Amino acid sequence: MKKIFYSDSSRLILRLFSLVLFFCAAGLSACDDENEANEEKAIFEKLQGTWKSTYIVMHDNFTSINGETYNESIDEAITSKGNEWYIRWKFDRNRKVTILESGSSDDIQLPATFGFTLSGNRISGIPFSGDFTSYSTITEISDTQFIIEMEDKGRDEDGKSDYYHRITFEKVQ
Repeated sequence: MKKIFYSDSSRLILRLFSLVLFFCAAGLSACDDENEANEEKAIFEKLQGTWKSTYIVMHDNFTSINGETYNESIDEAITSKGNEWYIRWKFDRNRKVTILESGSSDDIQLPATFGFTLSGNRISGIPFSGDFTSYSTITEISDTQFIIEMEDKGRDEDGKSDYYHRITFEKVQ
């Protein structure tokens, strides 16, 4: 069996190389955190203002514990305030979103203000959560439009749910 012996200079080079690798790995990790923070800041800045919903793609598939199924799919423009998916809301710098108008028949007194949080492109808060998920994902955002998606899958005492929606908003102020 051949034994390998390292000289003092070889050990020093190995230690330096190990340190360089460590700092490179730490730097890459920091870059990811910094990129996520920059993405979050850009999203936060672009969210500021008033937005209204313009398009919805949704599917809702539910199977009850008795095996009964409920399926609904929507793929349509939101052209009036009477559409149940119509919403006009305002985001502010205090991390609040105020629902100004809604076509939904929910028993909510408008305007209604809720807090929201951002984690990268995930937005959390009461208007952005479902039964089985606590956030929605902002998949696209510009100065004039943003798209938000939510997948909500799970099982509870009533049955199994497979829910998805993608709503497009345009800036109005």
